Amino acid sequence: MFKTMNDEVEEIKRKIDIVEFIGSYVTLKKAGTNYKGLCPFHNEKTPSMMVSPEKQIFKCFGCSEGGDVFSFLMKIEALGFGDALKTLAVKAGVTLKPRYFEKLTSGEQPGQKSRLLELNELAGRVYHKVLVDHPKAVKAREYLDGRGITQKTIEEFNFGYAPDSWDFLIRFCEKHGYTEKELILSGLAVRKNQIENSSNNRQSYDRFRGRIMFPICNILGSTVAFTGRDLVDRENSPKYLNSSESPIYHKSLIIYGLDKAKIEIKKTDRVIIVEGQMDVVACHQAGFRNVVATSGTSLTKEMLETLSRYTFNIYFCFDSDNAGQLALKRAIGLAGELDLGTKVVTLPKEFKDPDEAIQKDPKNWPEAVERAKPGLEHLVDIYTSNLNDINDKRAAQKELLPLIKILKSETEKEYYIKYLAKKLLVTEQTLIEEMRRLKVQESKSPEVQKEEETGSELSDQEKLLAVLLEKPAVLKDQLGKAVQLLRPMGEFERLIIKIKQLDPVDEKTVSDILKQTVKKDRLKEIWLGLMSELDDPEAGINDLAEDLLKGLKKASLEDRKNIILKQISEADSKGDKKLCLKLLKELNSVIINGSKE
Repeated sequence: MFKTMNDEVEEIKRKIDIVEFIGSYVTLKKAGTNYKGLCPFHNEKTPSMMVSPEKQIFKCFGCSEGGDVFSFLMKIEALGFGDALKTLAVKAGVTLKPRYFEKLTSGEQPGQKSRLLELNELAGRVYHKVLVDHPKAVKAREYLDGRGITQKTIEEFNFGYAPDSWDFLIRFCEKHGYTEKELILSGLAVRKNQIENSSNNRQSYDRFRGRIMFPICNILGSTVAFTGRDLVDRENSPKYLNSSESPIYHKSLIIYGLDKAKIEIKKTDRVIIVEGQMDVVACHQAGFRNVVATSGTSLTKEMLETLSRYTFNIYFCFDSDNAGQLALKRAIGLAGELDLGTKVVTLPKEFKDPDEAIQKDPKNWPEAVERAKPGLEHLVDIYTSNLNDINDKRAAQKELLPLIKILKSETEKEYYIKYLAKKLLVTEQTLIEEMRRLKVQESKSPEVQKEEETGSELSDQEKLLAVLLEKPAVLKDQLGKAVQLLRPMGEFERLIIKIKQLDPVDEKTVSDILKQTVKKDRLKEIWLGLMSELDDPEAGINDLAEDLLKGLKKASLEDRKNIILKQISEADSKGDKKLCLKLLKELNSVIINGSKE
């Protein structure tokens, strides 16, 4: 009998249990004949979303969102009906008739997101096939074997290998009906810029070449992006390279391994966030499956909000270097804003990461997890571990009080005020008074606060300092100009002042100063982030340096204009028309020079 689209939709809805499906996104608890959970479509602390297994619908009494399994998927993944239909059909094991996608009843054509998801799945399969069978992937197989990765884990995580070729993937995918434009949009290919190595007439080349491929999946387990681990050791190329953002991949939202960890997270009522993807793999392989990682970016508020659907207990296990500790402080601040419980997992000093600890002895990991200390308590201990004088105490207080202030629980605030007062040898009342004097914006997450205080110009400065640390030669004759444009402000103020006082200003002296600073780990972190963002680091670093110089020059001109405008106002208030005229000419000259840039 001929089936209509409505028949197919109803068949999918019969085969997919809406409670189980929504339960993969949100922790649901039995409430009479229904289930209740926190609504993922608005912020709330008390569950207001009901899911009915009898009616196969959901309804939030807080924001009024509701509907069937299709409505939920379309809303939470921002999909059109066509894409949602195809996604759920695969999950339900329902084969859709091709004619449905020639033109859906709504007039919607096959979705762009659906095409990109299929393209990424195809790329994942071919990368995996190359890793498992191709002679050119011998080095990749040896690397994974050396890291203790089993064949079962390779299959589960669908690891692959991208050959060191300019158009291997492009040629393969074009044979299967995908266009160069789709490959570029997906982040699998890069549009040609200054690359001359590729001899063919294509407008693009493979983004990943000579890399072990780690698929990055969304919550449904669909591949949306990749991380490639370099095995060729190219100069100026990052060890780990991520897909660029696309309509299906937003790095601030995706959590690596969550699709595989979500069940265990709900079961254990805690999630452990680590830094590296290989750490996630090592933990899962050893049986510790409630472990996830960020995908080549800093932990974001959106990621924590996603995790809070499964548990309010967040554990962090970050590196002990400066960059890792800075990331930990930001993470604990963000979790504090969301009223999440945090703990810090500290490994024995002989192990640099969870992977290494587990390889030595799998027991090391659960023992470290059980020893985990409350997040803010851990930070207090770190910042008060070496107090030599009153300045050290003031510095510790400045770092910690904003984190205490943003806590939602008054009980927690009181506890940490007492804990910090004991460490600093001051009265609790003193800290309470100091905390009251903090500005309102200081109660925001450290990441947001830093962004507001520094502005985009300082962000350019951080990037430029990172370039000066790693590749000062790319600035060549513009090195002196770059140093002149640096503005002594923010966390790098003292360092910038020191660089601006250099004589002579050359690559070696600048690099030496930066390598000696305690901030070099932070700059290294920025550098790796910059490299992962470039479509091709080898070609893009010069353009990046030029863009940073332009941005800093623009900021410098803005500063100069503001100073002159202030001087004009002061001269005008004094009635000094001659000075006003002179300053107006100077302002005009600055504006003209700026327009020529």
